[in-house]
Amino acid sequence: WNIYCPSLRETGMTSFATGFLNFLSYIAAAVANAVFGNAVAQIGWSRLILVWLGIMTFGVMVSLPFRKKNCDDVQEDCDL
Repeated sequence: WNIYCPSLRETGMTSFATGFLNFLSYIAAAVANAVFGNAVAQIGWSRLILVWLGIMTFGVMVSLPFRKKNCDDVQEDCDL
């Protein structure tokens, strides 16, 4: 799991960090289940799919500035 949290490799907290991220993903899935369940009742499947497309596009746009550097550029980050 050091691949996902490389900065915690030396601290011994990799398991805690990945477990906490796993916990957060389950909470987010439960919230999304309730939100999208109500949304499909209100706006229908076709519009809900458009909402999902918009959320996905927003996520891609937000994450683009944070692209990981190529291992050829920074070797110390690639020594896993």
